[in-house]
Amino acid sequence: NGHTSAIGTTEAAWAFHSILGASKSMRNIRALSGGVVLGILLVWGCSPIESHSSASVQVSRFRKREESDLKVFRASLDSLMPAYTVLVSKETSSPKLELGWLIGKRAAGPDVEPLLPGLIAAYRQRNGANVSLNLASLERVQLISSTELHRFFANGGAEGYSRLWKEFPAASALVSFSLPGYNQDGTLALIYANIGRGPFDIQGKVLILKRLSQEKWGVIKIFIIAES
Repeated sequence: NGHTSAIGTTEAAWAFHSILGASKSMRNIRALSGGVVLGILLVWGCSPIESHSSASVQVSRFRKREESDLKVFRASLDSLMPAYTVLVSKETSSPKLELGWLIGKRAAGPDVEPLLPGLIAAYRQRNGANVSLNLASLERVQLISSTELHRFFANGGAEGYSRLWKEFPAASALVSFSLPGYNQDGTLALIYANIGRGPFDIQGKVLILKRLSQEKWGVIKIFIIAES
């Protein structure tokens, strides 16, 4: 196929396969022992009770954000691949988005364009490095790790996809996501998705979603920024 792309076919392929180089080692602040944390708190003049309260707030915020992420992933999949089973990477794929790729596109519209700078800034803040995703609870999803993808694509894209579909015959596409970036009040989100059905059928898309209720998000705009 031909291509129409803001970043080009090479970058599209790079974005899709960037998850293959994702690091398996993630920073884990929980590695600090309770004794060390207590000592630090006493030096700082904080009581363990105050610290526990602060930590509880942080944990609550983290869980709420993780729940929002899952709802955004689900809404994105329902929009991109409705009623289909998809193979989803366990690690993020997050190219550095540029505002110019989206601004001025007819699909943006006057209602969305003013929101893009803040959403892209939030996206960049959350996607400084590839991280693992907890997507096991999503329906119609089969998960695959970067290690497994290395094995499938060791000899190139064409052979890799052929082997992949033999191993996962129920899957209709290979998808990788970034983490969502949210606006200040958490009612809008921007997420990057890469969808591959074969070596010459790869698309990089940016989705803008709106929170419709406490439990549901909906896609309001989709930008195709790369395809091959």
